Amino acid sequence: MSPQTHPAPTGGSRRAPHAWLADGSSPYDSFNFEWTLLALGPDAPDTRDFADAAAALGLDMQVVRQPSDTLLALYEAPLALIRPDQIVAWRGSHGRQLLTAPTTTGLIAAFPGPVWLVARFD
Repeated sequence: MSPQTHPAPTGGSRRAPHAWLADGSSPYDSFNFEWTLLALGPDAPDTRDFADAAAALGLDMQVVRQPSDTLLALYEAPLALIRPDQIVAWRGSHGRQLLTAPTTTGLIAAFPGPVWLVARFD
């Protein structure tokens, strides 16, 4: 471990891990003010399912691609959903893990493993 990395586990309810990027910037600087979906590593998976679901829910979510192998190792998954408070809400390997469902009060998106719910009530 070096002072350049923060190897904290990335399960739900933990601060997003940090490592300085090759250009000297912090990945935190690329986070959206609201939700951020990190697509990590040189072969990051397709993020269209997430982007489409976020748009359908009216969520302000930005996809940020970081080709860094260091970040991929820290997050332990090629996709990570970051909450507005820089906490990891979900991590996984593909958008098929995202579920959306209409309810009587609006739409709910569930990000399984551990499950975090994001709801929009109309």
